[in-house]
Amino acid sequence: VEDSWLFKADICLNEKKQTDITIPLDIEEIKEYAFFGYTKLHSVTIPATVKCIGKNAFGYCQNLSQLQMSEGLNCIEESAFSNCSTLSRCNFPKSVTFIGESAFAACTNLTNITIPESITTIERATFYQCESIEEITIPQNVKEIKEYAFEGCKKLNSISISPALMHIGNSAFFACTNLKSVYIFDIAAWCNIEFDNYTSNPL
Repeated sequence: VEDSWLFKADICLNEKKQTDITIPLDIEEIKEYAFFGYTKLHSVTIPATVKCIGKNAFGYCQNLSQLQMSEGLNCIEESAFSNCSTLSRCNFPKSVTFIGESAFAACTNLTNITIPESITTIERATFYQCESIEEITIPQNVKEIKEYAFEGCKKLNSISISPALMHIGNSAFFACTNLKSVYIFDIAAWCNIEFDNYTSNPL
C-alpha cells in the first residue's frame, strides 16, 4: 500500500500527541472512517457503552497492536480493522452478534481469535489473508461461511466445523496451504452442507 494517502497528522489532546486512545464512556458508536489510516495509533480501548464500530473506523491503522473491546459491543462493521498489520490478538466480547465483510482482512499478524457463540454468519472475506492464524473453531450457531472468509490463511492448520453449518461460499478456504485437520461432529450434517465449489471445502 502506498503510504502517501495515509493519515500523516497527529491527534493531539491538551497539546499531547495521542498514540494510545481510550474512547470516552459517553460514546455509543464509533462512526465510519473515524481513525482510518492513523498509522501512529498503537492501542485503543473501547468501553461497554460503544455498541457499534463503523465501516473502516480503524482501517489501515498499521501500528495498532493492542485492541481492547468490552462486553456491550454488538456490531463490528465492514473493514473496521482491515489492514491492521501489527494486530496480533483479538478477544471478541460475547455480546458481539455481527462481524462485517472484510472486518479483519489482511491483519497479517493476527494469530489468536475466538469467534463469539452469538455469531450466526461469517461474512465475506472477514479474515481474508490473515496469514498467521493457526486454529479456528466455528461457533455452534454458525449456519453460513461466506465467500473468501478465510482465503489465504496460510498458517491455518486446523478448523472445527459447526454442526449447524449449511453453506460455505466460493474460495472460503482457498490457499489455506497448511490446513491438516478438519474436525466435524456429525457426518450427516457435513453431507448436507452446500459447497459453492471445491475451493469452498476445507478438505
